[in-house]
Amino acid sequence: MTVSRREFLESSAAVSAAATAPEPSPDGVRDGPASPHFSPVPLRGNITVEGLAAAGLSEAMTKAVPRAPRGACISWGIPFQIDRLVLLKDGPVTEKTPGLRAGWLVFLHTTDSRPLERDEQGFIRPMRGEGRLAEHVADYVIVYSDGTQARQAVHRRHQVGMFRPRWGENCFQAVAHTKPHPLRPLHEQPSMLVDAGAGLGWGTAETRARSADRGPWVNWLWAWKNPHPQKEIAALRFEAKSGVAIISGVSAGTASAEPLRWRCQPRRRR
Repeated sequence: MTVSRREFLESSAAVSAAATAPEPSPDGVRDGPASPHFSPVPLRGNITVEGLAAAGLSEAMTKAVPRAPRGACISWGIPFQIDRLVLLKDGPVTEKTPGLRAGWLVFLHTTDSRPLERDEQGFIRPMRGEGRLAEHVADYVIVYSDGTQARQAVHRRHQVGMFRPRWGENCFQAVAHTKPHPLRPLHEQPSMLVDAGAGLGWGTAETRARSADRGPWVNWLWAWKNPHPQKEIAALRFEAKSGVAIISGVSAGTASAEPLRWRCQPRRRR
């Protein structure tokens, strides 16, 4: 039996990956070094990660709870501390944040899936996809120490997405908690299967990129620019509107531009 060079490289690398790759830990996310310009905001929360298993979530989300990130995490270089979560299901939840001043707040959150309802003719109208495009999930209210407030509506597939998004239904204003990264082609570096994880075939390698926005549990990062960075933020109030939202963490910091938007690499002169 003859074996092509590609088949040999792929099979040998896959065997090496299976033998040497450690089991991925569901606890912490390490997506780059932590930026010194952001710090986690402590959340008192109303539930633990483990408590989500009995919180009346969908069957799919309940099964995914063991894979939910927790502990000290870094997403897109922004540090978060995931200890107790805010489960936004019915009434509002308020988190006190005395002494907090920041130009940006980055929310690490996600939503549960919901079945699509059909009308009496069996049609889904309007059809907004499984991600329920633009559905009003919640209001995040930033309460300043002088009594004024800033209210931000949070919509599906804009500021937040589902914990397990359908392909092609990502967010317009938020990113998944692990950033995209380049891949080395299989014929150049067969050990890339060990680095990127077993099961990565030559077809994926030939795209030279991995979006990293899929998994058993996906949190979404959304950066909110504070219009009054000089004011003290006394509290964060989360108000449910529809469905279930889970806020895993908040990070506060300063940045001269949108902290989740990559800039173009400047050309180097030769």
